[in-house]
Amino acid sequence: MLLGFLILLLISETSEERFGHKYSLSINPLAVFIGVAGHAGGIILPNPGINFEVKGGGNWSFNFEINAIFFIPTEIEVGIREYLKKEKEFRGFYLYQGLAFGWTNFVFGIYIPNLILAVGYKNVSAKGFTIDPILGLRAIYTDFVVLPVLGLYLGRTW
Repeated sequence: MLLGFLILLLISETSEERFGHKYSLSINPLAVFIGVAGHAGGIILPNPGINFEVKGGGNWSFNFEINAIFFIPTEIEVGIREYLKKEKEFRGFYLYQGLAFGWTNFVFGIYIPNLILAVGYKNVSAKGFTIDPILGLRAIYTDFVVLPVLGLYLGRTW
């Protein structure tokens, strides 16, 4: 996971002049893990995420996130944000499309990713403090369940 983060950072640094990238690093302290076990019920555990975002050309950005339960990584998520207003600024309303890969997605000997579709609003202060609420849906193929996605990312943009 760390290797993927470092590769993403290296790629973004080498293409900074071409795209004029900006970065965002934030934490979602409110994320939870919902384990679904058919008729047996489920379990809910805190699953905070660390999110890294790299702004690409135009109104697009690449998103990378790692979630963990009690410091044990449970999921890696990659996705793309499309900001709805074309600006040089790295803020505003956006649509998010992503895939989440985690140890709960293991079916028939392969990992089946969860599909995540969401909307959010990224607000960045003049000093770079970032507040980024997000709302959406997660399709879990292992149990054919659709769950809500709720998040509040707090961090820094530079």
